[in-house]
Amino acid sequence: AAATTSSTRSSSSNVSGGVVGHGASASGGGRQSGDEVVLVPLSFVPGCATVGVLGPLSLHLIKETWSLREEGGVGNFCHAFVAEAQELARAHIGARGGNAALHFAAELNLTVHEPKKDHAYALIHCHADAALVRSLAEYRTWPSGAQS
Repeated sequence: AAATTSSTRSSSSNVSGGVVGHGASASGGGRQSGDEVVLVPLSFVPGCATVGVLGPLSLHLIKETWSLREEGGVGNFCHAFVAEAQELARAHIGARGGNAALHFAAELNLTVHEPKKDHAYALIHCHADAALVRSLAEYRTWPSGAQS
């Protein structure tokens, strides 16, 4: 079985159309295809105002393979796993209607590599605060009382 890989994205803010990464709609509702959730280790997204915090995110993920050589070795296995964990975090944030993960951290807690058995096992923990953010330019143009 071939390893599944996902594209990595920059954690810098991508302000487009006034909403960071095209996040949730103005009503705070669901996401559209092509939307991007930014992952930042900071308590804010630079150039943006936090409109709402949607709660904490905590993911514990385990991945195991018995075909390590086919996946490109232990380095490729761990890299693909971290990228998949980031995509899962983005999907969970987006499902809540958010477009940013504040205080994001991913910790690769355990990696077991048995080269003679062509086996590897890894455990990762991702945690963040789900949030809805808007660019400062758009946030300042909203009428008072309509900032929700």
